Amino acid sequence: MTSTTSRVQVISVPIAAPGVCVLCGTSGGDNRTFIDFGKQLDWYGAIYFCNICIAEISRAIGFVPVDDFNELYSDLRKLKIDHEKLKANYVVIKNALANMLNDHPDNTSDDNVPSVPSDVESEAVIETNSESAAGDTTANEPDSVERLDDILDVAELESD
Repeated sequence: MTSTTSRVQVISVPIAAPGVCVLCGTSGGDNRTFIDFGKQLDWYGAIYFCNICIAEISRAIGFVPVDDFNELYSDLRKLKIDHEKLKANYVVIKNALANMLNDHPDNTSDDNVPSVPSDVESEAVIETNSESAAGDTTANEPDSVERLDDILDVAELESD
């Protein structure tokens, strides 16, 4: 990552004495890397910092290590996708309830449903009544009308 002419070098093992991280005292051997600033102190020797101590120092002054940032970014992306799905489900439930109460007879337009990112495999949010059983009271309803029991499992709610 650093050029060979940089005054800061990343090395796998401390070279000069005392050969340890100045903060934690480790000499490595556990996949750590060390930062060599090219500085030495009288009566001590070469100054090295291991990558774990550098990460701790970085956090202390407000920097976020790349691995932590990537994990947080991934979590944020998942939460945004989940949020969009929940918004879509909310609109469907709201429209179904409005239709049940006859508040808004035609409240099923696609304009009210928020879009879910195309790169996400979303579950089917809107179901139709095309599979209604013969003699079902919903058989005369259009396919686009949602019923509350199509969206919510009433038995699941009652068990809570």
